[in-house]
Amino acid sequence: MATPNVGILTTAGKALIDKINAGQAKITFSKIVFSSMDNSQLSDDQIKALTAITPQEVVVNSPEVTLDDNTGETRIRATGTNESLTSGVYVKTYAVFAKDDGDNEILYGVTIAPKPNYLPEYDGVTPQAVTYSYKVALNNTDNVTFTNSDDVYVSETDLDAALQSYANKVVHKTGDEEIAGTKTFDTAPIDKNGDAYITGKGIPSNIATLDDVNKKVTDNGDGTITVNGKTYTPADDSKVVHSVTGDTTQEVIHGPKKFEMTPSSPDGYSYQNSNDLNNAITNTAQFINGQYQFKKDPTNSQGNPYITKDGVPQFWNGTQAEFNNITTKDDNTYYYILEGNTN
Repeated sequence: MATPNVGILTTAGKALIDKINAGQAKITFSKIVFSSMDNSQLSDDQIKALTAITPQEVVVNSPEVTLDDNTGETRIRATGTNESLTSGVYVKTYAVFAKDDGDNEILYGVTIAPKPNYLPEYDGVTPQAVTYSYKVALNNTDNVTFTNSDDVYVSETDLDAALQSYANKVVHKTGDEEIAGTKTFDTAPIDKNGDAYITGKGIPSNIATLDDVNKKVTDNGDGTITVNGKTYTPADDSKVVHSVTGDTTQEVIHGPKKFEMTPSSPDGYSYQNSNDLNNAITNTAQFINGQYQFKKDPTNSQGNPYITKDGVPQFWNGTQAEFNNITTKDDNTYYYILEGNTN
């Protein structure tokens, strides 16, 4: 049984290579054939003795021929499509044909596929394709006809292989990486907040003299902070009185507090201290300064309420006829009608 998935050089192909390496001939890889021919039961020696492949359902003339700079191998590659197929084909054999400089074509190499690729009948809309590559080591590559690099299509595998050597030579946007050597930046690098880094030359020998450092807030690690060279103890928000406009939250203030100015109510009335209130409620007559607002009307010792200046009633007197002529009576006015007394 032939070795699967390996390019087997035929006897004719080996003879042509010997001539090339000896400088006695030149080689051109003429075509690659995709065939349903089943050679899986042949031995490797029997494969080497083959000189023809039939049938040849898909033929790609002038395949891509390139030199692998890394390995020095010559690679022959072609992509076969089903556009010429009127019925489906299981590709079991791939064959490379070559010509010498006398235009004599030979079967150069064969590959047996143990798991054939299937190319269905062409539906006239979407072609399907199979790509095959064959590599060979040639000592004298000067006698090999290579494909113009502009005519070679690069597969994803080729691209990955070509970029692999650069993968570890670039800085990536994510992940932790160590960058060795000296790097020069056209523009100063910045951190994630947009702040520029400074170089070693930009750091003063005495960092305390740097103005920007003195302006920053420093956590001293002992419950204090330093701002502009001065140390402060930040206030505990749960232990301060808030003065938010419209805030209806009730707060309890513990312990005595000393005010430089007399506090006032939201209505603008001044609060009084306990001494003022004690003096106000004693039997001794006191003169009270300022404005005071009472929740209930104050009364005298007999329980009669005081009235304000706005609450003093008005008095009117006159005849019945005059009283009748008053269209609107005032509730705060006392009316006295004089009957029969003209004096």
